[in-house]
Amino acid sequence: MKGMHVVAGVLACTCLVFAQQKAAGTSTASKESKPVTHTVTGVVVSADTATSMLIVKDMAVEDTLKVEPKAKAELAKVKLEERVTVHYQIINGVKEASKISAAKAEKSAKPAAAK
Repeated sequence: MKGMHVVAGVLACTCLVFAQQKAAGTSTASKESKPVTHTVTGVVVSADTATSMLIVKDMAVEDTLKVEPKAKAELAKVKLEERVTVHYQIINGVKEASKISAAKAEKSAKPAAAK
């Protein structure tokens, strides 16, 4: 009889633990996190308005981005070899560009003043 009380107590504790874990899981799953916006600056290798795809080369790495409909007009203005800055989010493993703009010119070092 005492053994049954121990088993019942263990089962009750186990059920409480699982209930708490399930409740904790649903509260985190119900929160929608906003995707993080990333930025890449590089030279346009390819811009295709028909497929809404853009390839930008930054140093030795090429980034392929799907262009969102709201940025399609910006994609149409892009020229090959143009330096651009692209703002994008990674959604379901796909880089989706939300904004494309001409990159700001880098500041060149000022020459030393002659004495």
